[in-house]
Amino acid sequence: MEKRTSEVVGAEILERHHSRGDFLKLLSAAGIGAAAGASVLPGTAAGAVETNLQPTDFHFRTRERFRPFDLLAKNFVRLDDSFSTNTIDRYTKLRPGHSSEDDGTVTIANGKLHFSGQDDYYTILKSGTGQRAPYATVIVDVASQPGGTVYAGLYKDAGNYVHAYYNKNTNTVGLEARVNGRLYDLGSTNPAASDFGGSFKFAFVANENEVTALVGDRFMDIGNFRPLIKRDVKFETEDALDLRRTGVLATFKNGFGARSPAGRAIVFDRVRAGYFGEAGVRDPHVVQYADGTPYIKNNKLYFTLTNAGLGFFEKAHWAVWTMDLSDYTNIEQVGNVFWYNAGEPNKILGHNAGQIVRDEAGGRWIVVISSWGDFGPQGGDRALAPGAVTYPETGSNRKPIGDPPIVVPPYKPPVDILYDELPVSVNLLEGVHILKGRKHPVNAVPFPTEGKWDPGLTRINGRWYLSYVIALDLFT
Repeated sequence: MEKRTSEVVGAEILERHHSRGDFLKLLSAAGIGAAAGASVLPGTAAGAVETNLQPTDFHFRTRERFRPFDLLAKNFVRLDDSFSTNTIDRYTKLRPGHSSEDDGTVTIANGKLHFSGQDDYYTILKSGTGQRAPYATVIVDVASQPGGTVYAGLYKDAGNYVHAYYNKNTNTVGLEARVNGRLYDLGSTNPAASDFGGSFKFAFVANENEVTALVGDRFMDIGNFRPLIKRDVKFETEDALDLRRTGVLATFKNGFGARSPAGRAIVFDRVRAGYFGEAGVRDPHVVQYADGTPYIKNNKLYFTLTNAGLGFFEKAHWAVWTMDLSDYTNIEQVGNVFWYNAGEPNKILGHNAGQIVRDEAGGRWIVVISSWGDFGPQGGDRALAPGAVTYPETGSNRKPIGDPPIVVPPYKPPVDILYDELPVSVNLLEGVHILKGRKHPVNAVPFPTEGKWDPGLTRINGRWYLSYVIALDLFT
C-alpha cells in the first residue's frame, strides 16, 4: 500500500499538499478546474478516485502554443567557446588530409579563431567533450570564409570521424565519414547561393545514426536552422560505423575545422556542441506518484516529452521537462533519459513515449517506455513488411480459429513496452541517465507479436493498472 500522508517525511507532506493546490490553480487557469474541480486528483493515497465525470464532459481550447525547436538543448551544452581567451590547449589537432596539408596553423585572439597556412592546409580541432548517447549537435559560427571548406562533426582521430562540410569553392554541402582510414562520401548537394553569406552558422546533427547538415536561417517559421542534406551513416558505411555503440560514443568527440587549398584564413567566432534538443515535442505525460498525484517540486510540475528528431520514430528521444506553476508558459528541459535493451548494454537507444512514477512505498522510481528507439528494419522488425499480420487469424466471435491449431506469426513486434526501476535516491528527473529496458510481461498478452506502446501506470486500492496502445495490423 502507498504510505499514508502521516507516514511521509514532514517536508515531503508540505511539498505535496502545497503542490496539489498549485496544480489545481494551474488547471483552473487553463479552464479545467471549473469543470472538474478537486476530483481531477486522487483524494487519498490509497483510494480510487470517485467521480461522475465522463471523458466527454471535458472541453478544451488552445490557450498557448508551445512549439520548441532547438538543435542544442540549452541545459545540455558540453562545449561553448567564444574564443575570448586562448583555449587552444583544450583541443587536439587532427590532420585528416594529404601529407602536404599538415602545415596549417591555428591562432586565437580578440574573440576569433583563425585557421591559416603557408599554402594548402586541412586542420580539425577535436575537443575533449562528447555525449553518452547518439543525439548530438555541433554548431560553428563562421565569421569569414573567403574560400575553402568548413567542418563540424564527431571525431575520434584522423582516420575515424563523421562530419558535415560546406565547400565554398564548389558551393557544396555534404556529409563524410571515415572508418579505419577508409573515406565514405555519404552524400552532397549544391545549396542556393543565398544560403551562405559572408558570415553564417553551420551545424552538424546526429539523431541515432541519421546525420544532418544544416545552415542558419533566421527566416524559418519554426527554429532558426534549415536542413540541407541528411544520410544514415550506418547504412552508407555498410555497418562499419554505428553511432549507437558505447565504444563509439566514448571516443568520438565534438569537433570542427577548416581546409583551404590556397592557405587562406578562415575565421570562426564561436563553437557550441552538446546534446541535441528537439524538432518539436509530443507524448506529454506528467511525472506522478503511484496514486496519480502529480510530482511537483519548487513550484514546478515535472513531466516527460518525446523530443522529436530530424527523422522518423527512432530518431527521437525522451526528455524530462518542467513547467513553472506561476507561469505555465515557462517550460524548460531538465533531463535526458536514454536506454539500452536488456542483453545489449553496448547499444544506446532513444526509446520514448513513456511515464515516470515515484513509488514511495517501494522506495523506487518505476519507468515504463515504448521501444521506439530501435523501430524499423534497423531494429530487426520484420513485421513491417507490407501485408504482414502480427496476430493469429480470428473468427467472427473474435476468438482465434483453433482448427487447424493456432500458429502465431514468427515476427518480432516492432514496438514493445519496456520498464526499469531505480531507487528514489537517484535524481532521475535531472541530468543524463541511461536505463536498462526490460520487456514487460504484458507484451505477451494476448499474443507476443502485437505492437504495444504509450504505457501509463497508476496504483488504485493497492493494485497496479497499466494502460497502453495495442496494434493488430500495425502500419500496414
